[in-house]
Amino acid sequence: MGWYYLRGECPARIAGSKSVSTTDANSGIPDRTSPPPTGRGRRPGEAEVVLTKELGPVLRAWVVRWLRAYPPRANHQEGNGTEFMGPLQWLQQESGVRVRQISRIKNEEQLYASLSHAEALLMAIDREYMLHNGEIHIIPNPSWSQEQYVEYMQERGGCDAA
Repeated sequence: MGWYYLRGECPARIAGSKSVSTTDANSGIPDRTSPPPTGRGRRPGEAEVVLTKELGPVLRAWVVRWLRAYPPRANHQEGNGTEFMGPLQWLQQESGVRVRQISRIKNEEQLYASLSHAEALLMAIDREYMLHNGEIHIIPNPSWSQEQYVEYMQERGGCDAA
């Protein structure tokens, strides 16, 4: 991992680089829907990720609040119109992220979560500001080389050629 950056800042720490230029934080956001660079035989994922150790506690706290607000009924009976929708099922419905993936993120079963999943989940629980104010850090995907990431940012207009 090793290198954090502010949204919109080019992380051009390449040997021989003389300057690092930045763009406005609200413009030049890279398009994460384009195919990422390949080469190691497996799909490297999105260019930017978040740490699940920062996102997981937010989701766990939200689940506790959900269960307090909407407790499951003890006398739940199938077919009478009172089916219980749990917090993870609701998050899936609102965010489009699969329940198992939400559970992996919530329980910190993986180190990183894709930025698109983090954004979708945080928007569903009205906490997307956490990505913008730095409470949850956005970092370059560690499975991408730094050169691939800088090239990706340059292609997307996220930083100027060094």
